[in-house]
Amino acid sequence: MGLRAAITAVVTFIVPITAMAQHYETPEAALSEHVAAYKARDIERFISSIDFSYEARERLSKVAGKPQEPTEAQIQDKARSLADELREHFAKFGFRAETLDNCKTITKFQDTESQVRIIVSCSDTRGATTFPIRVQRVKDGWRIVRGG
Repeated sequence: MGLRAAITAVVTFIVPITAMAQHYETPEAALSEHVAAYKARDIERFISSIDFSYEARERLSKVAGKPQEPTEAQIQDKARSLADELREHFAKFGFRAETLDNCKTITKFQDTESQVRIIVSCSDTRGATTFPIRVQRVKDGWRIVRGG
């Protein structure tokens, strides 16, 4: 393997890891990256802006209608599964072009110390729609959370 091929292989390997390790210091920074990744139609970058472990914990806690505390291993397995499902969805159906392309923040609600809802309004040729996006504080900053 030549030097150029070796460098390309290392960069190809490191760049996705760096994207996954991205650290968003504010809810607005997390939302901005989420929207930018969507606009760029970058599946891995988009997925890395989401905290799937939060959604996994919520889903596993409600299994069979009985409240229960899932193990960390169960949470991580479910989080990987949720990320893979979203990855497969985008690979199969792509991104809806208009969904997050023309959005602006309307307001922000601090629901708890570790969770914020940012209300966005997005417009396309059919009109405008307003919806909340939840952002959760995680150990290394802020991430988008789904569900709930």
